[in-house]
Amino acid sequence: MSNVSKWPEEIQTRTAEEWNALVANWSDADSRANIVNALKALKIPATEYARKQPPERVAMIIEAQEKLVPGSTTGAKKATAPAAGAAKAPAAGKAPAAGKAPAAAAGTGGGGGGATVDLAPLYARLDATDAAIASLATTASSVETLLKLLLLNPANKDSLDLAADPDVLAEFAGKSISELAAGNG
Repeated sequence: MSNVSKWPEEIQTRTAEEWNALVANWSDADSRANIVNALKALKIPATEYARKQPPERVAMIIEAQEKLVPGSTTGAKKATAPAAGAAKAPAAGKAPAAGKAPAAAAGTGGGGGGATVDLAPLYARLDATDAAIASLATTASSVETLLKLLLLNPANKDSLDLAADPDVLAEFAGKSISELAAGNG
């Protein structure tokens, strides 16, 4: 995971609770920057964390910090298993991390009655959006390849001229490729 042998000096060590408070405040630019800067300083490849949700990214940081500075994420008493517990907390549910955030983000300094926010529906929606974008990218690549093949064939000049007409495009948009190809028999 981490490609460094000691904790980077430019990155502040934090307890697991402090890291989780940062991720719970993900909409804040400084919180995001602290997390991303830590990932970069730990030389964790972007390919490892880019597809992960922010709580999973923080779990990676907590695990790396605990390996490099044992006992620093929870204190000396629990130095034997904090990384495993920290990695499971975001996966089990995002509400516990978010529940700690309002008190820390509000700056009350002493806790208080923080509310919990279930971000699971938002993450599910983002995952669905990512899947739809990936599907569109694949389709766009296929369409681009087909257009290149058409452009290479001078016999398709008439079809290409028709494709420049908005009325023809609107008519073709309502038909499937099978319907249009059936007329070429």
